[in-house]
Amino acid sequence: MDIFPHQPSQATKILQFLVQKGILRRGQSWILKVLPESFWGGPSLEINTELGPMCVPVAERSASCIICRQTIQETRESGLIAHLVKEMDVVIDIGSHMGWYARLAANVNPKVEVFAFEPDPLNFAYVEYNLKNIPNAECFLSGVGETAGKGYLWKGTTSNLNSTVRKVGSPLPINIISLDAFFKERKLEKIDLIKCDTEGGELLVLKGASEVFKLENPPIWMLEVDEEFAEEAGYSIEDWVSIFEASNQDYKTFSQNKNGIPFEITKLEDRLNGNNVFFVPECRLISFKKACALFQNSL
Repeated sequence: MDIFPHQPSQATKILQFLVQKGILRRGQSWILKVLPESFWGGPSLEINTELGPMCVPVAERSASCIICRQTIQETRESGLIAHLVKEMDVVIDIGSHMGWYARLAANVNPKVEVFAFEPDPLNFAYVEYNLKNIPNAECFLSGVGETAGKGYLWKGTTSNLNSTVRKVGSPLPINIISLDAFFKERKLEKIDLIKCDTEGGELLVLKGASEVFKLENPPIWMLEVDEEFAEEAGYSIEDWVSIFEASNQDYKTFSQNKNGIPFEITKLEDRLNGNNVFFVPECRLISFKKACALFQNSL
């Protein structure tokens, strides 16, 4: 699918102003859907974000934050990752959606290799467009799971709810690869960070990374933790926590407070502000805490 970006209309710029000034605090996504796409500038808008120009679809509810705020909703997570990747070599973005985290990592560190996976062909077209001029980022039209092969992506009411395990809509045949298979195929020597947001498919991703867990310096994981999604997929969060506990590293778990400052938790129910949690192996604790300090100083 080819993407043809349009410039935001004056109406879009007014909407951005109202949202960013706090005049319109919530509910901007429905406003974008009420009026025709041409009113906002076209079906795909090129938005000047903090990462540079990025193209997103007007009709996609999950893109409304980028359109209106010129950033993503997960500002705390992206702020911390911006400091983490400065001294990293390999970053993997699973469930790339529009390519924000892949673009962020590649922008912050021009020497890092970034691999982004997105199974939805429509989303992938935007990922591909948003990474097209970034030489250190590569994207793949594929899901990530326990084993390489064929599978299905169930299409949600919004694309950020698509899932390879939760039957939330119509099924779409897709290709799937495991992290272990990709690691071997690309002859990688290391992975430093894995961001994983698969709307309930996290357990299969973890099961497909058994060799990655055995690395001398296994990666930091940023995982979306959603008990309801896990239950819909037929497992509990404890099933994938046990994978970390069974690895050859002692993992520490971190959430972020309302200001974005990471803090260690011993139980996932103690997490705050959203569903993303960082799992940090002991061998990376020093570098993680260093990045946390730099992030805190930047606030």
